[in-house]
Amino acid sequence: MLLEHEVHSSPRVDLGTFLELSLEVPHGTDDAEIAAAVSLAAASDVAVVVVGTTARWRSEGFDRTSLALPGRQDDLVRQWPG
Repeated sequence: MLLEHEVHSSPRVDLGTFLELSLEVPHGTDDAEIAAAVSLAAASDVAVVVVGTTARWRSEGFDRTSLALPGRQDDLVRQWPG
């Protein structure tokens, strides 16, 4: 997923700074998307990886048999630089 951002300072001092994120839907294979994300992160001063689950993967109604993240998220985290 390609993420572009802009940082804006509000003219009103009490509102502080805003971060605007723009997301692009993945269009390559999982391997290609992970490689591109890792490459961009390695070339960046700061990179944040955001992973998680949805209600489909967690609920009070059932126990998980593993702490593995859905999809290829664990692969992304393992390859993340730093």
